[in-house]
Amino acid sequence: MTHLEKSIIHAFQFLLLKQRNSKNMTQYEFSKKCGFSRQYLSLVESGKRIPTLDFAFNVAEEFGMSVEGFIQMLIEKVSYYEELEQQRCKRL
Repeated sequence: MTHLEKSIIHAFQFLLLKQRNSKNMTQYEFSKKCGFSRQYLSLVESGKRIPTLDFAFNVAEEFGMSVEGFIQMLIEKVSYYEELEQQRCKRL
């Protein structure tokens, strides 16, 4: 797995947990609203599964965001994680 893939997974984990917790929703409640199983949501939140595009669209809708807005948030977080990785590599 590349650093970029890891950064995407971390960004999705962060945003998903942050948004779900801000709505005080359990994994079960949120997964039902998004049309995915709780097990799939758990795998995405734990970084064991790379989310599908369908999943991203459903999550954005459930959070009351445009897909573009959600993707922009992901891009910003991915950039942050990539920057951290670059700094870590420079120190080695």
